[in-house]
Amino acid sequence: RRLRRRGGPRPGDAARPLAMTGPRAGDTLLNLGTPWSHHPHYLARLAQEKRRLGLRYAQLVYDVGPAWCGEEAGMPGLFADWLRAMLPLAAQLLTISRYSGEDLRRLAARQDLALPPLRRVRLGCGLPRVALPPRRAALAPLLRRGGYLLTVGSLSPSKNHAAIVLALALLAERGRALPPLLWLGRNIQRAELDALLARHPAVARQVLHLEGADDHDLALAYAHCRLTIFPSRFEGYGLPVAESLAFGKVCLASNACSIPEAGGEFADYFAPDDPAALAALLERYLDEAALAAREAEIRDDHRPTTWQETCRQLYAALETG
Repeated sequence: RRLRRRGGPRPGDAARPLAMTGPRAGDTLLNLGTPWSHHPHYLARLAQEKRRLGLRYAQLVYDVGPAWCGEEAGMPGLFADWLRAMLPLAAQLLTISRYSGEDLRRLAARQDLALPPLRRVRLGCGLPRVALPPRRAALAPLLRRGGYLLTVGSLSPSKNHAAIVLALALLAERGRALPPLLWLGRNIQRAELDALLARHPAVARQVLHLEGADDHDLALAYAHCRLTIFPSRFEGYGLPVAESLAFGKVCLASNACSIPEAGGEFADYFAPDDPAALAALLERYLDEAALAAREAEIRDDHRPTTWQETCRQLYAALETG
């Protein structure tokens, strides 16, 4: 079954109830997931249902990172095979950034694949405003103290946490006192990162890594941090950048790929392969006056995208095809 709003989207629709109906000929089936990674029989079933019901299929492609920098064995080939089989079934594609759209076009051209119409939808970034205590007890002392650096993202090479370690090591060499660093994200591949931390024990002593934080604890982590760092080499958008700014926090972000689309003029950027540039930004915002001035700019001028706005963009994109 699917959600259907009779008459199409209208102003204020986000607050109105949706009617549940069965699929009808000409309806659009929108897939917001990643069926290529966990559902090997999805496309065969989709083709069957398209023939049976006359459905129109739309797929959201977050990014084509698995094709360029897949970090699991066989991932680039798996993604490429899925894309090749999916495109003939799709009447429309959606993506979450201009960069991802252009990247998808580059990949399609390289593989001589034809793309259906492609539209961009900007992600929302709302998190609940919550009160202490956290649900993860290990967070409690750090949240009460505050003033820590926060980075959100899985521990994998493409997320480039090594740049943070090297930047903090530079500050330690200059005699600067290092603030605590909180890493929130899944542990995927961290052997190289652990080896780097072993070479920089002054940084390692400041690191707390937690997996499995829910929205409650993630919101608390943003609310109580000094600033956030997002050093990723590849992203389809960069949601942690948008979330940081939505909480009024200074964000030091990589200038790679789509990330400047998420941060706009309100994030401070550095090249992902330049830890010295990140160290300079960190040193700037260890100064209370500089930090307060930048926070005031974000608070006064930044307007986050809400999830309601994302839904409206989705409806509009599907209506126009």
